[in-house]
Amino acid sequence: MWQLLATKPEKASPAERALRRYVLAVADEVGVPRHVVACEVSDQTCAYLGLTRRSPGEPDADLMLVWTPREGWFVAVEAASAVGSPRVLGYLGTAGQMPGPGEVAAFVDSIMSGGRGASAPVSRLREGIEHFRAQDT
Repeated sequence: MWQLLATKPEKASPAERALRRYVLAVADEVGVPRHVVACEVSDQTCAYLGLTRRSPGEPDADLMLVWTPREGWFVAVEAASAVGSPRVLGYLGTAGQMPGPGEVAAFVDSIMSGGRGASAPVSRLREGIEHFRAQDT
């Protein structure tokens, strides 16, 4: 079940509790308020953090930090509309892994300073992003 992490889950599985703890630790390290953090354990396990910082190259854009087991962490510009596609700014390159919160924070700092990170197939990144969008409707 899709959950904002500002509230506690009523009946969370051990996997949901573990992902929640991990994502909150990343949010704390990156400096993201809990009211813009969400995660889900399902057939498409994922996490979303709405970044409050701005990239010098995208000063007017809303940015997000997303994690999926298949893609790992990536930073993207939020789509301007429900039909638009987000533009990925950088990918940590840790697919299938859960890197430490400090490593994720260093990656975000690098992207915010103009770094690029690794690349990943856009079609696979889009799957995780589209999943988040479906939860908002």
